[in-house]
Amino acid sequence: MMRGTLAVAAVLLVACTATGKVEADRIVQRVDHLVLAVSDLDAGIAQIEAATGVRAQIGGPHPGRGTRNALLALGPRAYLEILAPDPAQAKPRPLPLLGLSETRTSRLVGWALGSSDLERVVANAGTAGFPMSVPTNGERQRPDGYLLAWRTTELADQRKGDGLAPFFIDWGATEHPSVTSPQGVRLVGLRAQHPAPQSVQPMFSALEIPLTIETAPEVALVAVLQTPRGRVELR
Repeated sequence: MMRGTLAVAAVLLVACTATGKVEADRIVQRVDHLVLAVSDLDAGIAQIEAATGVRAQIGGPHPGRGTRNALLALGPRAYLEILAPDPAQAKPRPLPLLGLSETRTSRLVGWALGSSDLERVVANAGTAGFPMSVPTNGERQRPDGYLLAWRTTELADQRKGDGLAPFFIDWGATEHPSVTSPQGVRLVGLRAQHPAPQSVQPMFSALEIPLTIETAPEVALVAVLQTPRGRVELR
């Protein structure tokens, strides 16, 4: 009887592990990019290089938004955006609007899922009871002069996601930023943490986003990266 119980337990463990890996693979394959907010771009680039062994490349400013960024590829069509206030702009983005403070100077604050049909995303989310914003255009010029252009949509009421909801992005005919970003790091896992996972799980289920949400004292996104210096967690 004991052997049978152990055998069943082993099968259940293998099944759960396999299911967890499938869920992790599914979400990683859909990630377009992660957003790491930092109080200072140069310091943020140095922080990520020290952790991963790969130095991010300056992307450029977001005119009128008070920010600038640096990028690092996380796979064939995924990247890490290091986002910081831009002191060269008239109104640099204040730290609180980036989810930061004087004592918390870096934080994984957002993530995007890629889509080639934002109108369908908006329609499906609305039907599921989670209205999205009207898709809006954005653009940024790379240091080499190439103009990146995209469209995005996000939850109309961000409170429903409690800071964990992704936004959706469509790059259209624009070359994906991961193509020209430094290589060598790969996203292998992404999960969320929340004091009450059941309060946000319905949103992820309705939007068919297979993100694992763990119970934890604080709300957080946790990314697992495979790097030249081993596995690294960003949160």
